[in-house]
Amino acid sequence: MLEGHILQTREGMLDQYHCRKGYHNILFSPYTMETNQLLSSGTHRIFSVYVLPAKMMELFAGYLEEMAPFAEKLAKGEPFVLHAPVPGLTNELKNFFDNFWARTLPPTVGRL
Repeated sequence: MLEGHILQTREGMLDQYHCRKGYHNILFSPYTMETNQLLSSGTHRIFSVYVLPAKMMELFAGYLEEMAPFAEKLAKGEPFVLHAPVPGLTNELKNFFDNFWARTLPPTVGRL
């Protein structure tokens, strides 16, 4: 969550979870829809990255021992959510997102 405040619902996982600026997570929920309710007026910037489960399993299995159980959940199709331990983003990520929104992107990147 880059800007604004929302309540996010994911059937059986998140029930009107308050996402504030700086909140981030890793979520796998293949069979549910996401619903977001805006809590404030003004700018809201939500940045989501969707990764194929096979690619995420590959990343999890080879990254940290602690992530291996989540690779197994992906393989079984079991939903999960990992909330970030603290809100906030590194300066590098903040800079990336700010530049991403400020630029006029070529059509091929814009589709991304």
